[in-house]
Amino acid sequence: MAKTNKTDFYQEVTNKIIDALEQGVKPWQCPWREDVVAGLPLNFSTHNEYRGMNIMLLWMSTQLNGYGSAQWLTFKQAVANGGKVRKGEKGTRIFFYKMVEKEQDGKKRNTQC
Repeated sequence: MAKTNKTDFYQEVTNKIIDALEQGVKPWQCPWREDVVAGLPLNFSTHNEYRGMNIMLLWMSTQLNGYGSAQWLTFKQAVANGGKVRKGEKGTRIFFYKMVEKEQDGKKRNTQC
């Protein structure tokens, strides 16, 4: 699979936001309607809540696709948990970031990457 650069992914996110707005979906607003799952998106395997821009991306995907759960898995997590991904299904891309410790001026500092 060819990797896209970060600039392309940022443009892809921008395009998704514009598409959602054109369909009447406010992607930054939690879907509190009863027919749509509400709450923060959660990783099914790790039980960690998603943070930052990923919340909006996953809410938007939930609303646009009519998903019935706020829990998410990677393909590998689904297989490891005995699940299967239906042929033709597409994933929702999100940002990966973590805190790393870098040394600067002889002092260690936490930085996001």
